[in-house]
Amino acid sequence: TGVKINEIYNHPNQKATLQFISGFGPRKANALIENLEKDGGYLVNRQELITRQYMG
Repeated sequence: TGVKINEIYNHPNQKATLQFISGFGPRKANALIENLEKDGGYLVNRQELITRQYMG
């Protein structure tokens, strides 16, 4: 299991759940969604969170 960020992005009513990922919070969750919206809204893998400079 885990969080499927691409599915959360495509279902706005689920976006609030991102803040409950360990290490996130409301600000980081909102920043991730804003960055995804800016870049087209799709991640291929977790590594893209770093290579696209969304995290870390």
